[in-house]
Amino acid sequence: KQNQKYIESGCHAIDKIERNLTDKVKIEGNVDTSKPGKYEVVYKVKNKQGVECSRKRIVQVVSEKEFKENVNGVPVMMYHYVYTKEDVPENINTNYLLDQLEDQLAYLTSQDYYFPSYKELYAYIKGEIDLPEKSIILTFDDGQKGFLEYGIPLLEKYQVPATSYIIASKNGEEKVKKYASEYISFQSHSYNMHIGGGTIGHGGIISALTKDEQDDLVKAQTIVQNTEAFAYPYGDVTEDAKQAVKDANILCSFSTEYGKVFKGDDPTSLKRVRVLGDASLESFIASIQ
Repeated sequence: KQNQKYIESGCHAIDKIERNLTDKVKIEGNVDTSKPGKYEVVYKVKNKQGVECSRKRIVQVVSEKEFKENVNGVPVMMYHYVYTKEDVPENINTNYLLDQLEDQLAYLTSQDYYFPSYKELYAYIKGEIDLPEKSIILTFDDGQKGFLEYGIPLLEKYQVPATSYIIASKNGEEKVKKYASEYISFQSHSYNMHIGGGTIGHGGIISALTKDEQDDLVKAQTIVQNTEAFAYPYGDVTEDAKQAVKDANILCSFSTEYGKVFKGDDPTSLKRVRVLGDASLESFIASIQ
């Protein structure tokens, strides 16, 4: 929005051999938010072998008069599993999507939805910026094979960015390398806390641990290569867990509690909107509007 500060979301750069090169990325370009128009930002990185990669982002500054501000909250969609007619799991529940994901992606792109970064969402929560009326974030929990195999190609087809919250102890390093994509940000769903043993909520073990016992978060970050976001295992949130999230320098953390994200929310315990596999496209649309 004109006359608001530009949030530089940066980019992720992962080399399948050298791993995370994000801190080596050079950013070129300037965004003048006082003047409406389109600005170009270029990201460049080079690995040890001298191979260079670059990507371009177009940033549009919209005049205050024309900017349609989000006032109804930002829906952060919580997906889980994806499958195809050729690869049907033995046990299917409401967390599994078949054709619905492509229908939803087609709708979002046809309606010009905006997909803010976590840095932008954090600035929105803090009241530092406004976000466009049609803003949405897509997240997929657990790093299930069906999503990695079939969901990511759909995101690439429609050029829609999304988050994959992976359980790092379950072949996390292999998944980050094998399924690296321009449209996927791998983030933490813990290293190995996606198990029972807790005393509140859905019974996740995180509720039984003290802050100091949750070094699991830092271990997971070394594998997913990111600290921008975290999805609480089982959706269970405690005060100790929230402090552990802060200590791990995680920007935005999400529960499974239903709701949208608003300005002034607690970034260590944000709500999401669950996507059900048996819901119609009309129901999906209603849940994000």
